[in-house]
Amino acid sequence: MVFYDLCQLCFSNRNFFLDDDYIGNTYIIRGSQLVSTPPAEAFDAAVRLLVNATANCPAENSSRRFGTGEEDFDNKSRIYALAQCTPDKTADVCRTCLTTIAYQLPTYFGGFNGGGIFGAWCSFRYELDPFFSGRPLLQLPAFVWTPPPPPPAPALPAITSQDKSRNKTGMVLLAILIPSTIAAMLAISVICLWIRRRRSAAQSVRLYTTSSDGIQGADELLLDLSVLRVAT
Repeated sequence: MVFYDLCQLCFSNRNFFLDDDYIGNTYIIRGSQLVSTPPAEAFDAAVRLLVNATANCPAENSSRRFGTGEEDFDNKSRIYALAQCTPDKTADVCRTCLTTIAYQLPTYFGGFNGGGIFGAWCSFRYELDPFFSGRPLLQLPAFVWTPPPPPPAPALPAITSQDKSRNKTGMVLLAILIPSTIAAMLAISVICLWIRRRRSAAQSVRLYTTSSDGIQGADELLLDLSVLRVAT
């Protein structure tokens, strides 16, 4: 396949006129640079809008099966597009062919500054610089980028009757356990205070012990018998 900006030449050793696969016999050319103006999603959306609008021209023009278009982007640059079908194809076949290959835009050309898909029956191309002669057949107004809305916040789980009964059961248990715990703590405090007072009272009692000096030994009470006899 040999292709230029405004025409292409296909030749093969088989009869490709019978092919009805619009994707199988295609060639893809993609730009070597990514767009420098963020966001890339805005540029991709502008390209899809221009390519789809330009693809309607060949389908509606039975004499030429050819269309060009341009679109202002970011107030600084323009996007140019071209779409065409072979003249022997009907309007429905031309539209189906261009719609099929244009559907591949997000897959192969996301964020790239140019590219195109060239098939046996139809082709399209877009660039940031003019690549065709003459005034574009279609001129779109300046593209306005509208960011997609943020995803909705996740919904809170609904409270079922079973959850309510569990909450009530938990509240009843708390109402029972809290007073019981307080009463047990008070009882323990009273017992500890009573034991402490008993110990203090026992330590304050004065202990009296008998001294060994007040008791005479048995040997001191025994007198020598000879001494008693002399005394008597």
